[in-house]
Amino acid sequence: CNNPNCMKGCPIKTEIPKFIKAIKAEKLNEAYEILQGNNIMSEICCRICPTEMQCMGSCIRGIKSNPVNIAKLEQFVNDWAVENNIKIEEKKEIKSTGKKVAIIGSGPAGIFCAWELSKKGHSVTIFEKQEILGGLLRYGIPDFRLDKEIVKRVTKKLEKYNIDIHTNTAFGKDIDLSELQKKFDAIFLCLGAEEPNTYDLGISNQNIKTSINLLYMHNKGEKLHLGKTAIIGGGNVAMDMARVAKEDNSEDVYVIYRKSINEAPARKIEIEETLNSGVKIIENTTVIKAIEDNGKLSKILCRKTDSEFEIDVDTVVFAIGQKANKGILKDIEFDGNFVKVDENNMTSIKGVFAGGDITGNRSTVCRAIASARKTAIDIDKYLKGE
Repeated sequence: CNNPNCMKGCPIKTEIPKFIKAIKAEKLNEAYEILQGNNIMSEICCRICPTEMQCMGSCIRGIKSNPVNIAKLEQFVNDWAVENNIKIEEKKEIKSTGKKVAIIGSGPAGIFCAWELSKKGHSVTIFEKQEILGGLLRYGIPDFRLDKEIVKRVTKKLEKYNIDIHTNTAFGKDIDLSELQKKFDAIFLCLGAEEPNTYDLGISNQNIKTSINLLYMHNKGEKLHLGKTAIIGGGNVAMDMARVAKEDNSEDVYVIYRKSINEAPARKIEIEETLNSGVKIIENTTVIKAIEDNGKLSKILCRKTDSEFEIDVDTVVFAIGQKANKGILKDIEFDGNFVKVDENNMTSIKGVFAGGDITGNRSTVCRAIASARKTAIDIDKYLKGE
């Protein structure tokens, strides 16, 4: 293209024309270097980000024809590199600044910020409460959307940088803010929004659950045994949860969304695959009450426009988003349900930065990475006294 628009749609400004040109010239090593030099998680982004709304959605060719399938080309290059055991070496030695940064959480924002700060010469330590790195990538996204071997490959790349990793270390339990402030020059909080949003269904029942907990259990290999399941929500997480319930041999699975499915925030491809798996989507409907029979959840009462109806269920799952855990972040100022940050992503405490879901920036992995890149720049400036 004379005037390519694809990069305008990419949150992390991948040099799309440049890497495609390298593929056309059969310089796959060069294409791989372009992708990996910009984004250590290129192999993940090209698989799970809504490219139809980002780079491909901005493709000039898409105006009158089909857009270039940028995501497939990016997958092709990364898969080729894995098959041929291609490694990217740093072109210059990284000089240490002597500054130390703690990163709390190892989701996409944590991984990317750690990588960026390490390349700038800072000593980085990641603290992750789970036993394996990856956060949302590892414990929140099912295998049918993202193979965990890919996540493992990405996190393994961190080993060659000046990054210390502590797993099984929970913020607010094993480490706290005051302790970290004594040891580190800056702190980046990106531990995710851990508190699920719910509302009262009139009963307190163990079979009223949340997607965040069930997806975690599923990704650890546990059986869920949900039976007939109703999932409340219309985002990608609701679709993931519905397909997981089907995969777990649930009999009937319903996704219940308060608006029309065309207004749902889930990607169209996720909705299509959810329907293809046998899930029933009930739109323009609100779940207003859960009904028990002899202490066991048996039905839900739903309202659609001006009418009400009941659905037989064994389990109700909330998938309507999360909020930050105020309990473990009690020393930091909040704005509603999320951590408040300034234009430099710094919290109310000097030297403590925050990003990702805990600041309310719930979006794609690619946008989380873009936010993490800016935060890494902000932290670097802070450490240099700029």
